Amino acid sequence: MHFEFQTPMHYEFQTMGGRHLVYAYAAVFLIQGGYIAWVAKEWFKTKSFSAKKINEVS
Repeated sequence: MHFEFQTPMHYEFQTMGGRHLVYAYAAVFLIQGGYIAWVAKEWFKTKSFSAKKINEVS
């Protein structure tokens, strides 16, 4: 028996379907990365604001 091993992210880029799949994955990763960055930025803003407010009240 002969098994051909391919890495999980290996796609045939020569076919239109393969290119579409690569571009779709890239778009999804960019959108998710942007959203994660935005959430992190907002979270750090909120966290630092809360810390200032608590210190002012004390």
